[in-house]
Amino acid sequence: MIGVMDIIGYLADLVFAFFYLRTSDSDTKVPSWRKCIGILILLCTYVLYSHSAKIIVGGAFLRYIIRLVLYLAFLFVYCGTRPIHAIYGAAFTSAVCNIVHNIFLAPGTNKLLNASVSLMGNRIADIILSVLIVYGVKAICYYCIYRFIPLGGVRTVGVARFVLLVIVMAVSVYIKDVQVPITYNSGTGTPESSTYFIMIQAALFLLLFFYEKYQRLQLEHTAAQIQSATAKALIRTVKARQEAEESVRRVRHDLKNHLTAIRSLVSDGNAAGAEHYIDK
Repeated sequence: MIGVMDIIGYLADLVFAFFYLRTSDSDTKVPSWRKCIGILILLCTYVLYSHSAKIIVGGAFLRYIIRLVLYLAFLFVYCGTRPIHAIYGAAFTSAVCNIVHNIFLAPGTNKLLNASVSLMGNRIADIILSVLIVYGVKAICYYCIYRFIPLGGVRTVGVARFVLLVIVMAVSVYIKDVQVPITYNSGTGTPESSTYFIMIQAALFLLLFFYEKYQRLQLEHTAAQIQSATAKALIRTVKARQEAEESVRRVRHDLKNHLTAIRSLVSDGNAAGAEHYIDK
């Protein structure tokens, strides 16, 4: 049953990566043949889930790098994303997948991932319930990332973003290397260690989520300030123009009255009066 769970996990991560990576901004229109190649590249993440490949790429760091490279290639080929944004997007998506998966590598949650825990007393019911719990949690995490912090919201990739991401990635990979031996060595895992590992991964997930959300809120706040300043400047310009037009209207009105008076004097044959009026 482990193989079936691995396939479900592969499909869940594949769907998330496909739709989430596509939220990245693109500079160019990508032809259909490149999109087909991009999908094939993304399908290659299967090597991270098959039993035979796990033996070859068993290290957490190597597995993270393989995932990152495949996601990066997908962004380049399928989306045509700018290099710096593609690197950050691939690293961020890989970190999210790694953290969410690590939650179920703790000693207390690994049995759910392998569908080997007895919950209902019935094997089929236990398998279904394990799948619902594991991939229900994954679906909630992936939906929050996809819905609230799409890659298209990353306008500028600064040093702070990369530093935080590298730290989160390093801690997540290290914790995975630490917890996997504890999980798979019978008798070494305890409820306390499970809680410890789960809380660390949850904290890393929330750190990434809220930092990215904060960056977007800051961007929206800055944009709102710029929009407000632009609107105020436009209002001042409109008022100045209205005042200028009103001044011109007053001048035209006065000029019309003067010309009417002069015309009246000229019509009456009072040339001296007209000259005097003009001089005045």
